[in-house]
Amino acid sequence: LRANLRYAFTPKVSSDVSLARNVNELVAGGTNQGNEAVRTIYARASVNWAFAETWSANASFARFTQDQNGSGTQTPDIWSNRWSAGVSWSIQ
Repeated sequence: LRANLRYAFTPKVSSDVSLARNVNELVAGGTNQGNEAVRTIYARASVNWAFAETWSANASFARFTQDQNGSGTQTPDIWSNRWSAGVSWSIQ
């Protein structure tokens, strides 16, 4: 499952939001069948600002989570946050 949304507040300020969800389930045969699954979610939000003709600035936040469940689960859940900011120059 994947979703993306872009919204322009003004001609110079816009925002992007994206979300991805993935579920992987174990396919096994025989006596070792288990209901093992790995679930992953990645979400990101950003704001973009064009402050001059060829210059823009952006800030973003991303969150990643992954969990695993089932009879043979021994791995811990993973949670990660990332903040970033930047300035871009484009050649036109």
